[in-house]
Amino acid sequence: MAMQLRALIAEDEGPIRRFLEELCEVNGFTVDAVCDGQPAYVLLSSMPGSYDVAFLDIRMPGWSGYDTLSMLEGKEQGRKFIVVTSGYMDKEIEDYVKQHPNVIKILTKPFGTSVIAEILRDVMVNKLPKKE
Repeated sequence: MAMQLRALIAEDEGPIRRFLEELCEVNGFTVDAVCDGQPAYVLLSSMPGSYDVAFLDIRMPGWSGYDTLSMLEGKEQGRKFIVVTSGYMDKEIEDYVKQHPNVIKILTKPFGTSVIAEILRDVMVNKLPKKE
């Protein structure tokens, strides 16, 4: 039996969250999706190792993706994070994200289907794409 891959999506914009959900599901991932960083943190910290990849919007009301990454500091256990941004990050946040060992990609909105499909293929074959 094939191993089931899992993805977590933390994105406050409904259309983008649903777009990512659909792409993950089409590519064989079981998906949990939330609209705030706090439930993402709860899922990631209460189920260590259960997600193969997590998409975190860097700017969300409530807890941001940055807050979630900060709270998980030292608890990542090899997780792969994809940070989604609208194109603007404070310098401090940008430096933190770029240096974070578990952030494998920074996506700027808008992004297309092929970019997400490539990331998911890389995750499926355990390749770590280089940060850009």
